[in-house]
Amino acid sequence: MSPWGSALIAAITGLGTSIALAGTKVYLARRRVLDVPNHRSSHSLPTLRGAGLGIVAGLLLGLASSAPTLSSATSELTRLAIVAPMIVSIALVGFMEDLRGLRVSARMASQLLIFGFTSGLLTLTENLPPHLALLAWLGGAFYVNAANFMDGANGISSLHGTLVGGYYALVGTLEDGSGLTAAGIVVSVAFLSFLPWNVGRSRVFMGDVGSYALGAGAWSLAVWALSYGVALITAVAPLIVYTIDVLHTLIKRMAKRAPLHEAHREHTYQRLMPHFQSHAIPTGMTTGATAGCAGLGIWALIAPESTPWTLGGMVIVAFAYLLSPTLPPLTNLPSRKGLMDESV
Repeated sequence: MSPWGSALIAAITGLGTSIALAGTKVYLARRRVLDVPNHRSSHSLPTLRGAGLGIVAGLLLGLASSAPTLSSATSELTRLAIVAPMIVSIALVGFMEDLRGLRVSARMASQLLIFGFTSGLLTLTENLPPHLALLAWLGGAFYVNAANFMDGANGISSLHGTLVGGYYALVGTLEDGSGLTAAGIVVSVAFLSFLPWNVGRSRVFMGDVGSYALGAGAWSLAVWALSYGVALITAVAPLIVYTIDVLHTLIKRMAKRAPLHEAHREHTYQRLMPHFQSHAIPTGMTTGATAGCAGLGIWALIAPESTPWTLGGMVIVAFAYLLSPTLPPLTNLPSRKGLMDESV
C-alpha cells in the first residue's frame, strides 16, 4: 500500500470518527444514557456512556474507504467483508447493554454465536487448521470481554486500540499484506480519535459498544495476521497484557469464590490507581507493557530464530506488570478526584 493511500485512509477514518462522535454525544445526551457512579466506580459524576457508537461509525467508514485499495486482492476483500459485519454485530450487543442492560447469559450466547459464525467463515475461506479455528472462536468471545473488563481508566482503551491497530498495520506492511495494513490503520486512527473525548473536560465513556468493538477489532486483526501464516507469538503479542490481567483476576476471584460477573476493582491496572491517585500513570504502565510485548512480537517476526528469547521477554514483561501494584504507594501526590473513569 502506498504512503498516500495509507494517509488517505487515516484522514477519512479520523475525520469520520470525529464527526460521528460529535453526533453521538448529542444523541446520548438527549436519551440521557448515563453511567451513574456507584461504590465500585472510579468516577465521581454521572457521565455520558455509549460514545463507542461513533467509533464504530468511524471504523465502518474507514474500512469502506480501504476497499478500493484492495480491489485487486480478492482474498483481502473477502476478509474485509467478513470482519466488518462481525464488528457491527458485536458492537450492537454492547450498545443494547449500554441502553438497558442484558443478562449475562444473553451476552455470552450472542458473543459465542457471532464469533462462532465468523470463525467458521474464516476457516472456510482461509483454510485455518481446526485447532486455530477453535482458538479463534473461544479467543474472540474471551477478548471482547477482556477489552470490556479493562475499560476502566481514562484513555486506556483509546491507547490500546491505537497501539494494537498500529502494530498490525506494521505486521501487514512487513508481510506485504495490504488488507491487514489498511485495517490496522483504521482501528488505530478510530480509537486515537476518541482519546480527546475521553480525557478532556467534557469527557464521555465509550461504553460496552466501544469496548466490544475494540475487542472484536483486535481479535479480527490477530486472526487476519494468522491467515498470512504469521507465527502465533507474533499474532497475539499486543493482546498478551490484557489477557494475562483478566486471567489473573478471574483466577483470584475463583479462588475466593467471588461472583465472576459482578463489577469489582481487582484488575492490576485498577490496583495501581491508589498508588498514583490518578489514571495517567496506570494507563501508561499498562500501555507500556503492551508496547513491550508488541516490540518483542515484531522482533520474533523479523528474526524467527529469536522466538525463545522473545517468548521469555514477554513472560518477564507480563510478570513485571502483574507485580507492579506491590510497588510502594506514592501517598504524597495531590488528589486527582474527579479524573476517574468508568468502572467494570
